[in-house]
Amino acid sequence: MSWFKTCGLSRLPIYDNEEVYLFPLEQNLENERCYSTALWQPTQMGFTCKYGDYGKGYDCHGLGFDYLINSLKSQVIENDIIDKKNISEKTFFESVHEQELFIPTFIPEEFNGIKIDKVRIDFVMFRKDIFESVLKYKFEKYVGEDKGNVGHNNSYINYNFYDLENKIEEFISLWNGKYFDNSSVDSNPLLKILYNLMNIRRDHYMSSLYLITDRDLLNPELTRECLITRYIKKFMESSRILWLPSLFEGSQEREEGIEYLSKEILNSIDGTRKKYTEE
Repeated sequence: MSWFKTCGLSRLPIYDNEEVYLFPLEQNLENERCYSTALWQPTQMGFTCKYGDYGKGYDCHGLGFDYLINSLKSQVIENDIIDKKNISEKTFFESVHEQELFIPTFIPEEFNGIKIDKVRIDFVMFRKDIFESVLKYKFEKYVGEDKGNVGHNNSYINYNFYDLENKIEEFISLWNGKYFDNSSVDSNPLLKILYNLMNIRRDHYMSSLYLITDRDLLNPELTRECLITRYIKKFMESSRILWLPSLFEGSQEREEGIEYLSKEILNSIDGTRKKYTEE
């Protein structure tokens, strides 16, 4: 019997050899319950791989994976399973499976009289079909009267990941040699949204495993990968979904419960809308 993974977005099973998008996660010691990162927080970039049965992945590739390996080589706390000399795809998944992958905390903290000087690294997998559909999801944002293209008095804009991706070159052009200058973004709503999402100085809800600086964002490929993480994070917060390591690992391949629950959720939403419309 195969050991299936569970998609961190849809809760649907992930089957052997299925292509997924993987986000390394860092355990959050602060436990702030207002955000999707209350318990775990993602790294700056994820990467694609295939699910390889019994909780592991294989054929990992992408800029995010390169950053993962290089970051672990300098930060991993060595043990019997993993050390700085043998960091690889194989040892990453093995050490996570044994719950033995740790990095030092950025600033040692104390909880209930116990000094915490390390945090655990894990990961979550998203089914590729679900992940790609979320990137197409359109958010709506108020931008001011006659400044948008939808809604009352064209006061709103709808945008998805790909709309923001098309603004990456403009975003990079804001670099003035020292920092990204936002003095001209107010007249360009999409560029302003992108600028705010990519403000890495406010990334205290992102893992410290990857050390990304403003200057690194001059690389369009890196900026795109970081934008993916922020867009998914924004969607998860709007959908009340927590970043968590994949749970329910095993042979729970049945989808009837998810299908039933999805229908009931839609019925509940429809009922609430009708109630407020009638009132």
